[in-house]
Amino acid sequence: MFLQVKFKLYIYFDIYNMSQQSSPLTPGTTTDPAMSPGKKIGIVLLVILVIVAFGVALTSGSTTTTTSPSPSTGNTPLATLTPPAKQAVVTPTVVTPTPTVVTPPAPVEKSSLIEGEFIKSDSPINYLINPTTKYKLYLQADGNLCYVNVAGAGVWCASSVANPNGPFRLNLQADGNLCIADKNGGNIWCAMSHGTNNPYRLELGGDNNICVYGKTGPATWCSYSHGK
Repeated sequence: MFLQVKFKLYIYFDIYNMSQQSSPLTPGTTTDPAMSPGKKIGIVLLVILVIVAFGVALTSGSTTTTTSPSPSTGNTPLATLTPPAKQAVVTPTVVTPTPTVVTPPAPVEKSSLIEGEFIKSDSPINYLINPTTKYKLYLQADGNLCYVNVAGAGVWCASSVANPNGPFRLNLQADGNLCIADKNGGNIWCAMSHGTNNPYRLELGGDNNICVYGKTGPATWCSYSHGK
């Protein structure tokens, strides 16, 4: 841009010189006391040209070319968006509770009964065992109560009559009476050992006698199976 302005100024000075040459001085004088009209016109033209040249130069320097973005032709592929990775699906663990199986304690052999206790004819242990002689007092499925030795022979029975209303229970009642009750709760046999000398207990003696005792004193009932 500076070279263009410089070139134009050279042209303007050439024009000025030409105007000077068109108005020569009077021979014999070194200065022109009065400016000729041609000189005035040259100076005015020079000033105008200089102003125009600087204006053009400033305008050219301040002009910036703005390139408008070309409209999309539709051929430029759009940026491909990568979808986010799928998160792994966590399957909840289903915990199936294991039911707790409560195993009832195994029946324990007894050698005596106290008030409120009983044995049942349909129980796996439907007898009392003598701790000394190992005789067993069975409550049979027919409702009979029999005392059996180690050889399996009966040495005493409460009754010889079978009863169909089983299963049965041998109870030592709170009044001390030893009774056999059927499935309906009715007594089919009792030792008539009741009294008021509580508490009572049923024991299998070392002499194989079966007796009911109160708190104190002699037995209130016995099977009289001793010595057998």
